[in-house]
Amino acid sequence: MTNIVSSALRSRNERRAAKQERESLKRDLAQFRTRADILDIEATLDRLPDEVTQDIRVLFAAGQALRG
Repeated sequence: MTNIVSSALRSRNERRAAKQERESLKRDLAQFRTRADILDIEATLDRLPDEVTQDIRVLFAAGQALRG
């Protein structure tokens, strides 16, 4: 039973940490507001493999959509 509880707590802590990282990334990406900033981050992301940038691209696109 202790292993199950430990596993559940570890999983919960990992989810919390991942959520905190996503929220921090959202705040960082929100700083890119001008057209030049947007082109700069897109160019940077284009130089990296999609597997590496997929989460960033999703969060960035969602933030851009909210700003219109």
